Amino acid sequence: MGISSLENLNPFAIAQRQFDLAAELLGLDPSVQALLREPMREFVVTIPVRMDDESTHVFKGYRVQ
Repeated sequence: MGISSLENLNPFAIAQRQFDLAAELLGLDPSVQALLREPMREFVVTIPVRMDDESTHVFKGYRVQ
């Protein structure tokens, strides 16, 4: 299973690939692997910030559990 060049820059995709490899080495049950592979909660917030040049830039924040 290859990782595209775009996924090479995605920390979540990298972590999932590493998890899949570890689960395979451990012989983890596929149903347990599927449950643990995805986050249970994901919070995404957007924060508008007025910049020094008076423009507004919107930043995203993430918390994943």
